[in-house]
Amino acid sequence: MSYKKQQSIINFSINSSRKNTNHDEPDTINTETLINFLNDKQRDPRLNEILYPHYDTKRVMEIINTYERNADYVAKGLISIDGLTNYLVS
Repeated sequence: MSYKKQQSIINFSINSSRKNTNHDEPDTINTETLINFLNDKQRDPRLNEILYPHYDTKRVMEIINTYERNADYVAKGLISIDGLTNYLVS
């Protein structure tokens, strides 16, 4: 799958799960929206919740710290589309 195709799928998924975004940065996702996206769209509901717990703020911040390259976004708890793509393809 091409990079552009991956980005369009990610954009569609994020925009469909994005309800209220209270930040001003374009093409970024805040921690609350990312938690909802990962739990609702990416996590397999058949997984054991004890062994594979739902995503929470702590885990999402670890993901942001690892995959987001923009230090300003990391400080604000945001992840860019590129950072999310890097996480999803890792």
